[in-house]
Amino acid sequence: MLKETISEFIKNVYSNNDKNQNPNIQKVKFGNLLWSPLKMLFINFQTFILVTLPFSFIIAALSLLLGNSILCDLNKNILSCAAPTEWTFFLFQILRLIIITFFIKVWYKCAIAKQANLSDMFVPTWRDAKVFFSLIFIILINFVPSVSYYTLIKREPNPDWRIESLYFAFVSIGFIIPFIVLLYYVILPYIIAGKKLPPFKQMSSAVFNNTGKIMVSTLFTITLGLLLIVYYIATIVPYTGQISVTKAIMFEISYNIVILVFVTLITNYLFNLRNVLFPSEKDSD
Repeated sequence: MLKETISEFIKNVYSNNDKNQNPNIQKVKFGNLLWSPLKMLFINFQTFILVTLPFSFIIAALSLLLGNSILCDLNKNILSCAAPTEWTFFLFQILRLIIITFFIKVWYKCAIAKQANLSDMFVPTWRDAKVFFSLIFIILINFVPSVSYYTLIKREPNPDWRIESLYFAFVSIGFIIPFIVLLYYVILPYIIAGKKLPPFKQMSSAVFNNTGKIMVSTLFTITLGLLLIVYYIATIVPYTGQISVTKAIMFEISYNIVILVFVTLITNYLFNLRNVLFPSEKDSD
């Protein structure tokens, strides 16, 4: 009975017939997923500059104040850096994530929804809290493989092969979880926009009909953003030994702009993914 129930559930979730029954579930174009985030950024580049500058200034000020400047990691003599304590490090990470949450909100309203309204843009809401905790959840989920790896290499092997095999199978799930959650990143745009989620079966059908394209395009977008950050750091390293405090601060601000470019690309990608999976949502924001 249980076997038949599980088989029926999997059949319903993975069935391609849902595509014909529900016109909202479509096969997506791979090229669209790859390049639309960049296209959206270039189209709204002026808006991006206007939105990004104040947020990068705020993050830079916090990083310098709390001793978490990227330049302090490269050369502690530039700004007379003091090593941050554990609490200042975590405080900075939480504050930066809060600022990024507001940045995502403002970017969504200005560039995606085209509903810029200063009266409510910077007022904290329950929706902002849900976005903030969703980001924390995604960050923690992506740390699970590291925990699994550490657990596997540090433990003492059990002489009983059955217990050892069971333990290895259980811990190895940690390497798979981030990839499963990655397929459901499309939920985040609904939270940002304050929209009702589609039924789980409909969402699962849309996601699993395009699993390969979603996984590859998501990893491509994340990798592209990370490469931009690494490239920027590699570019400024030769200058960290001989720059003034003023230039150091400018480097810090520009570094945070690069971070926000990464955030913008991911946000653009997720909204575009939602739009191509569920076209009825495209013009409703």
